[in-house]
Amino acid sequence: MFNFFFTMKDFKTLFSLIIVISYYFEYGEGQRILSIKDFIIDTNHTIIDYSQAFQEAWKGLCEDETPNGSALVIRKNETYTLQPSTFRGPCVSSNIHIQIDGKLEGPRKPIYWKNKENRSWLGFKDVEGLVINGSGVLNPHGEAWWKSVSLSKRPTTISFASCMDIVYNGLHHINSPRNHISIYGCTNATLSNLDISAPEDSPNTDGINICLSHRIQILDSSIQTGDDCVAITGGRGGSSDINITGVACGPGHGISIGSLGKDNERDDIVENVNVRSCSFTGTQNGARIKTWNGGRGLAKNILYENITLIDAGYPIIINQHYFDNKKKHYFDKSFLKVIFKL
Repeated sequence: MFNFFFTMKDFKTLFSLIIVISYYFEYGEGQRILSIKDFIIDTNHTIIDYSQAFQEAWKGLCEDETPNGSALVIRKNETYTLQPSTFRGPCVSSNIHIQIDGKLEGPRKPIYWKNKENRSWLGFKDVEGLVINGSGVLNPHGEAWWKSVSLSKRPTTISFASCMDIVYNGLHHINSPRNHISIYGCTNATLSNLDISAPEDSPNTDGINICLSHRIQILDSSIQTGDDCVAITGGRGGSSDINITGVACGPGHGISIGSLGKDNERDDIVENVNVRSCSFTGTQNGARIKTWNGGRGLAKNILYENITLIDAGYPIIINQHYFDNKKKHYFDKSFLKVIFKL
């Protein structure tokens, strides 16, 4: 028989050891763990805008020289309000981890938003090796924008611009002012297990927009919005090698290639897109390709396979005169090479 006697000091030491071990299993060996609370100057916690604390935390993540990088952890009981913020690279670290299990919120009305020139609420630019995951919620309160602010001035919720090797997993998006996620000029990104929602009548609240990007995967996610669940555009340089698998779309406007060729755009190219094992429930469209009259480019090697359609208005639609009500839809083989397997 053994008798153990713990002093308060021993208990604190044991508790600290348990916390360290839990961090080890949750975030991996060697990662330094950061908390937003470490960067809050106001010790009385009377502030309502945590943007500066997040910028300081980003600096700690980005400039970390250790081999395994750092992890910023936002726990389930934590809620932070942020103004529009851009988190810039390039970074010293190529192993940056942000774990969001709590809630991030934008200001509740457009009048309270600063930095309105920002095209996104949370933007990541020129970053390589970024992992953002968790079970938390991003809520920019976009419902306040829909009727009061023109489309051109509304921000997206989160954007990745000129980034490489991105993992975005598990988060819940609610009511973006515009599209929820933008991927622009990126290479190697995997988005998975996302829950994106906005009302069916919310304007231009696309789920995920992809432009000028390559090797992008969207996996096992639910997207319910007032516009395209996923929209892929090309631009000069094009988009290619896009894999969309296991997405439940609806309500919304479908999974769309385009629109391409707007404003007589030249070389607007999207190619090598595979949409597999996706469902469309109560959507305006299912598999859609849309182009503007007068533009030039290609939608090439587009595959929709093993698709489930339930109450979809247009299960398959190819529209080469998008927003031109005087023209009827038709299929022009000189522009499109499409395979549909339903």
